[in-house]
Amino acid sequence: MTRLLSDDELAELALSSHDQLAAVFDDPAGDPARTVRSLHRGHQASVTGLETWSATVVDFLAGRGGVAAVTAAMAALTPVLVEGRQGPSGDPDVEAVVRLAATGDRAATLAAWDELVAVLRFRHDVLLDVVCVLLSHVYRTEGVDALHESLRYTGEHMLLSWMPQDVAQPPEVRVRNWSKMTKGNFATITVAEEDDRFVITQDPCGTCGRQILDRGYPGPLDLAVVDDDDPLTRGGGGTPVYRTHVPVLHTELPREQRGTPWPVIRCPGGLQAAPCRIVLFKDPDEPRAAALVDDPDGG
Repeated sequence: MTRLLSDDELAELALSSHDQLAAVFDDPAGDPARTVRSLHRGHQASVTGLETWSATVVDFLAGRGGVAAVTAAMAALTPVLVEGRQGPSGDPDVEAVVRLAATGDRAATLAAWDELVAVLRFRHDVLLDVVCVLLSHVYRTEGVDALHESLRYTGEHMLLSWMPQDVAQPPEVRVRNWSKMTKGNFATITVAEEDDRFVITQDPCGTCGRQILDRGYPGPLDLAVVDDDDPLTRGGGGTPVYRTHVPVLHTELPREQRGTPWPVIRCPGGLQAAPCRIVLFKDPDEPRAAALVDDPDGG
């Protein structure tokens, strides 16, 4: 297929939010205040997504066991509060950063932006702990089948609603959106283009990869390792509980709805914090996507 993005455009997609904001100050036509708001929306979306995910797990448990089940889930969350994480406190004030950006003070704006991102990343990481503790609770109290059901419930109430809109977009728009989403999740990425696909490499990814690097696994919260020979572990076992969502939200449910994975996500095996790759075929109906999921060691 024809090349859709230049090397410079691919490199731009991989810029951190700090570097994106800095570049806007160097562009005479740039709008730093508008850029602050746009970048903030990307990071805030990752925080809101984890809040919603937590809510779907609690709602799933309530549907199965009512108040008693939710009470047990709340008890399981106690270690998150007791063990805690050390990080910046306070409420992120994006409007204060917008006002600074509007003055044109590059250094002050970038410093304020970095402080804002630190608060948002801290909240993201705490909420990631909450999601993982809840999923661990489901797995340990009700087993792998219930974990599978809870992930389907989450998928049906969250990310999958975006799938029809995403696959209808041109591939160069899709790769921009997915790059923005992964960076919103605080990943460090590179983006490459091949004849038939874009590949976003997260190293580390902003969720389980960095969680493992920062805290080890199962870490201080004793998060679950899913050892079952099950589709949630791609038959391999020894999978961090967070990663079990990938076979459900990005393979199983999309296959049921449209016949192909959405998109192909190639997590590292076991408890590694190795690079994680998102493969976006330029044709979202590309049949080779399924083969790539079914053969994790394939090309």
